[in-house]
Amino acid sequence: MDANSGWENKKVLRFYEIAPSGHPSYYWAEYPQPNDKRTYKVMGVRKRGDVVSDYVWSTRMVDVLRKCKATGYSASLVKVLRNSDELRDYMRIRVTGKGGPLDRERSRAIMWKDESIFTHDAVYMDAAKWDGSDLFKIPELGGRMFAVERVVNELKRIKPTNVSFIMSTKCSLP
Repeated sequence: MDANSGWENKKVLRFYEIAPSGHPSYYWAEYPQPNDKRTYKVMGVRKRGDVVSDYVWSTRMVDVLRKCKATGYSASLVKVLRNSDELRDYMRIRVTGKGGPLDRERSRAIMWKDESIFTHDAVYMDAAKWDGSDLFKIPELGGRMFAVERVVNELKRIKPTNVSFIMSTKCSLP
């Protein structure tokens, strides 16, 4: 019996972190305004992107989620302002999917050069405790958003701007 016997039939869960790219040529939204949780203000004199905040996406990205019947999220319209001008067609994503707990043994721990920040060079979770949603959060990782490969591939087809899709084996944890 060869060393890999049995593995060829097991399904591998591939998932990605979805995060703003933070590229300086795009707008970046401040968090919701204290007196109006549905209004975001963008900073800088930059161009529009499909993602203007961790959870504020263009309607065209949300349309992709709807068309591919993605699960684990809800979306609502928000107001995005640049000075007094409203930038239309943005939605706030609320991730409702629950990933399994972080698998600390498989998520390889590393220390940054100056040894002041402890991080990981990969993210793995206990998939047996994942609720099966297409978009989800891993409890120990706070507000970070993850999505299964199928959904990420659909999103990539529209070539969205100001967004990064980072394979879970290449994610870095704070």
